Amino acid sequence: MTVLNKFMHAVNEYCKRNDEGVEEAELGKVYASLYREDLTYYRAVLTSPDPLPSGEFQVRFVDFGNEHKAYLSELKNVDSLGDFVVRLPYQAVQCQLRNLTPDDGFHWSDRESAALLELIGPDNPELLIRVTAPATDSSAAVVELFKRDPQTRHLTCINTELAKGAPL
Repeated sequence: MTVLNKFMHAVNEYCKRNDEGVEEAELGKVYASLYREDLTYYRAVLTSPDPLPSGEFQVRFVDFGNEHKAYLSELKNVDSLGDFVVRLPYQAVQCQLRNLTPDDGFHWSDRESAALLELIGPDNPELLIRVTAPATDSSAAVVELFKRDPQTRHLTCINTELAKGAPL
C-alpha cells in the first residue's frame, strides 16, 4: 500500500497543478477525481454516462470503492502520466463476505458495520483475504477475511466472529 500511496501522491500533485478539466466524460475511462472531503484527487471511473440534474457525474473511486459526485471541472485526464496510472489494477473490488449474506440470514446494519470495524481494529492492520468463490458476470466474489494476532501470529476469521457476534 505504501507504493500505491506514493504513486497517488504524485498523481494528486500533478492534478492540483493542472487546471485543465475534462470537457466530455467517457464511461469506463480512468480519471483522477477530486474528493471534496479531503480535497485530494483519486483514480475514478464514471458509473453513468449521463450527468445528474445538478450537472455532476456519479463516479466510483476505484482504489477505495466509495462513490461520489463530481463536476467535469473536478475530473482530470491522467493519460499523459503513462499507462501505469490507467492499467494499475483497481485496489477495491466488490465482494461479499462468506456466510454473511442475506441468503445466510445475515443483514448488514450500522451495528454490524461498527462490529466489523471493531473486529478489524483501530490500527488499520493488514488483513488476509481468501477468495472462496470467484466473481462472475452476475455476482461478486465471495471472500473470507482474516486478521493475524501480532503476538501469537494466530489467524482469526473475521467472518466467523461477525457471524457469532463476538469480539476478537
